[in-house]
Amino acid sequence: LHSRFKMAILQLKAVGFIGLGAMGKWMATHLAEKLPPPAKMYVFDIVPALIDELCANYPQKVVSCSSPKDVGDKSV
Repeated sequence: LHSRFKMAILQLKAVGFIGLGAMGKWMATHLAEKLPPPAKMYVFDIVPALIDELCANYPQKVVSCSSPKDVGDKSV
């Protein structure tokens, strides 16, 4: 099971993440660190500064979105 999970992670192209509050920020940070190089993580939060910080820390992986719908549309 572990090797199948690893393969699935390596094939990820896009991930959506909504909510960068108390738990979400750390979960999104951990996910951004683990994503394979071509993958992008599309994020939204009602506090723009949280999105900006995550995008600044992971400019090649994290992309800001304007709404939850935008996250859903881009992370398909």
